[in-house]
Amino acid sequence: MRRTHTLARREATLTGAMFLVGTLYNFCDVHHSLRIKLYVGRWGYRWVQRTPAMAAGLTDHPWGYRELFSCRVPPPRWRPPKRRGRRSREVIQLMQQWC
Repeated sequence: MRRTHTLARREATLTGAMFLVGTLYNFCDVHHSLRIKLYVGRWGYRWVQRTPAMAAGLTDHPWGYRELFSCRVPPPRWRPPKRRGRRSREVIQLMQQWC
């Protein structure tokens, strides 16, 4: 058995790897088809390179790998557990505090 298949067996590892590849593609890699022609007076023009995140207006510069990996992402908002029946007082207090 090859070692390359061992990481793909776990769904969490594969999902994380796909998010990483997508983030690198959108924030770090400059795409030739997204460039803009910028005119510089009578001397002609030059091309401004852009990433998909720059084209979408999410950022104003291509990110480096160090900047991408040091960016802190806030955790998702807390959701109360789904259960049947009446909720306990503790869960109701947590819902009033965090939701």
